Amino acid sequence: MSPTFDPRSLSGYWQSEPGSAADLNYEIYLKADNDCGLTGYMIFKSQIGNMEIAFPLNGRYDPSVNSGGGIVLSWVVKGRLEELFMHSTTIWSAQYFAEENKLVTQWLLMVSTKPKDFWNSANVGSAVYSRVSDLDDKALAKMKELGESESLTQGAHLAFDYTKLNGTWYNELHSSMTLTADKYGNLTGTYTSSVGNAESDYSLAGRFDLYPPHAQGVSLGWSVAWKNAKKGDVKSSTAWGGLYFPEVGAAEGGQIQTHWLLNVSAPENKLWMATNLGSDVFTRREKPRVAEAEFSLTTAHPSIEEIVAKGEKIAQM
Repeated sequence: MSPTFDPRSLSGYWQSEPGSAADLNYEIYLKADNDCGLTGYMIFKSQIGNMEIAFPLNGRYDPSVNSGGGIVLSWVVKGRLEELFMHSTTIWSAQYFAEENKLVTQWLLMVSTKPKDFWNSANVGSAVYSRVSDLDDKALAKMKELGESESLTQGAHLAFDYTKLNGTWYNELHSSMTLTADKYGNLTGTYTSSVGNAESDYSLAGRFDLYPPHAQGVSLGWSVAWKNAKKGDVKSSTAWGGLYFPEVGAAEGGQIQTHWLLNVSAPENKLWMATNLGSDVFTRREKPRVAEAEFSLTTAHPSIEEIVAKGEKIAQM
């Protein structure tokens, strides 16, 4: 970890700046640990009707920065206040600028749909947050409460068996991830890139919908900070958001269709070029079909070396 970065500066209560979150006011209660993990919750407040609801979050951050850039982080939240997006997962990609006490974010929401409507699942937006205060005992207690509030109760009806998410998944270019889903709606595991010369595994953290609609995809998402002991800090993070379709390729264990946001540390005036959008499809097949591999060359997640090169290019501009 960078000796100049104290995760307590990222932890705290954050409010969206006026006008940056449309007709909803988002509040973030964020806790960063010493192992690059993020936990906490977001409160969505409607300006109409005085409604509010809290949703747990999980994520990752990279403590190192490119010259003039922010600390890169990403997190995942399951659900939203609006009824239309109740069964959704939102991935947040952000940079933290300590001197300004500011989070500049972009988000991508994936709402549960049927496979044929996947094109209409994604919604995108942005918001800017300012840090208001440290976390108090009440906020820390709320984190613990929310972390256990969505657990399955005995006899509860569930539209799918969440343990089907567990195990190893492969994308079109043979990068792999190992997921563990729990009864609280948490995802943990590791991600290993087979593109380029990435070494070792990268930790991931995310969320999924415990109670998805019948005959529709299960919304889920996860975050990876590109930092490990062998490769060091790549000064970037990626969040994937998507839908798990058990019936698509059911004989092979289903399919996870995703979009991703890659964010590379950059100065605030260059953030427009620091975030990339792409897509990945994950299956249980260890070797992708030729057609899938050829198509994914233009859409799948880049290699670690390409991410580093992107950061260097931005710094030179």
